[in-house]
Amino acid sequence: MSAITPIFFGNPPFTGTFIPEGNIGWFNNNINANGVWSLCIQDSYAGDFGTLNNWSITFGANPAPYPGVGCNGNAVASPFCQTAPGICNLSGYCGNTSDSYGPPYVWPELETAFANCTIPTPSIENNSFIKFVASAAAAVFNVNVTNSVNGDGIQFLVFSGGCGSGAVNTFGCLNPMPPGLNVFTATGLTPGNTYYLM
Repeated sequence: MSAITPIFFGNPPFTGTFIPEGNIGWFNNNINANGVWSLCIQDSYAGDFGTLNNWSITFGANPAPYPGVGCNGNAVASPFCQTAPGICNLSGYCGNTSDSYGPPYVWPELETAFANCTIPTPSIENNSFIKFVASAAAAVFNVNVTNSVNGDGIQFLVFSGGCGSGAVNTFGCLNPMPPGLNVFTATGLTPGNTYYLM
């Protein structure tokens, strides 16, 4: 974090020291650094290409401070499952829904899967979607719902399978997730598989 040149302005083969696009302090959030680390590479621009020859991670004696909660520069959610952006890092993801999203953007199998969420049977509307690759059998989400139109919260569903049509497998849902801080756990995930979060 003390480098002078942002990696965005670097040129291949990126020899030297660069400031990362995100705050490297996100890795210094009071968790144990021992274990398996994964590198996620996301090509978000058409027409460019590249090759990763190798990578490593080294821990220093003066780590960057943990920056706290923020949006972390992730792509915004999509009202369509088919165009849900892939999120490499769910730490600090910010998103919202819009009243312009609605029932035309859901499909019968998703409605049926979500109907098992709560009683009475909820309706699904004003949706937004992101997708992620599971790194473990369970994923814990700390969610801060800042507001909702009626003050009753938001719908939250983790699923796989069809995207826009077809069968849906659910791995946890909550309706409503009330305004304020919430902890939500999706279980039964297969590491390496892609899941959608509505």
